[in-house]
Amino acid sequence: RAFQINPKLCPEGKFGFDPRCRDWYHTGKMKYEKNNNWSHFTAPYKFANSNFFGQTASMPIVDPNTNMHVGQSVVDFTIQQILDVLDEMTTPLLKDGFHILIASEQDDFNSETIIAPGYFHNKTADPIAKFVLPHDDCKLKTSNNIYCRDFDRILVKMQAGYNGTEEFARTTSDGSSQKLHLSYAPVYATTYIPHNSSDFSQGVNESRSVIFSLALVNLESSLLQENGGKEHLWHTVRLSIAALSILVVLIAFLVIRESYVISLLITTPITRLLHLLQRVNRKNIEDDLPRFDRTSTSKEVLQVYNTFDQLYK
Repeated sequence: RAFQINPKLCPEGKFGFDPRCRDWYHTGKMKYEKNNNWSHFTAPYKFANSNFFGQTASMPIVDPNTNMHVGQSVVDFTIQQILDVLDEMTTPLLKDGFHILIASEQDDFNSETIIAPGYFHNKTADPIAKFVLPHDDCKLKTSNNIYCRDFDRILVKMQAGYNGTEEFARTTSDGSSQKLHLSYAPVYATTYIPHNSSDFSQGVNESRSVIFSLALVNLESSLLQENGGKEHLWHTVRLSIAALSILVVLIAFLVIRESYVISLLITTPITRLLHLLQRVNRKNIEDDLPRFDRTSTSKEVLQVYNTFDQLYK
């Protein structure tokens, strides 16, 4: 589907790999150039030549002198830990209840779905409304279906980083109406943006942005049956909000850990290269350049090092 992302660079029928035609590159670049957004997390997808499903986090590489975008740094990670936290045994809901986890914005294929009822990660994701309202025609934002419009209103709040509890309805397989209650909260990630990417000693700016929104959804009929009437319904809703808050903290911890790993993978080798160049400039190296540890350095950084080594010789 690369031709759908960038048909000029990757026209239909062209073979070969071009990162500029991948969502993690194209969307990450667009987010930086349009909104000065320094982080992008893709929807889950199957990695090429493997059965591994996960997500990709990318950050822009920017020329410090011109502020021009020159590339994207990227780290792949699995979402299995998030799926384990939301497992029905770990986080049980009432009968026919379900979780949804969405990205803060749609990808190049108009999907924000990460976790949804009936969505399996061996397939390309669709808009979340297709899974939550499967019997309503919600394909277009301009849909005249009142259920679709009400759910889209909630979706806008979720992706904007709000938290709260909402009611909405949907059509069932037999054509009747079904009311649901949804409690949602955002998941934030912290990004560290260097003041000057050519000199990390100048420090960084901390940027906090919404990357996910998590929601717990229960049928109103199940809530009433479980609690014996509407008088206990709001008590259950408050408990759901408390449980949701705990889940958000757990998922935020996982995201922060991934962000920390990404920061180390990017900044540590670049800092080593910078110190190496400073030693070369001060003529503190008499023989060959010190070797890099290949087990803890990316192949891209090794290529840069090899280029420096050849120039030095």
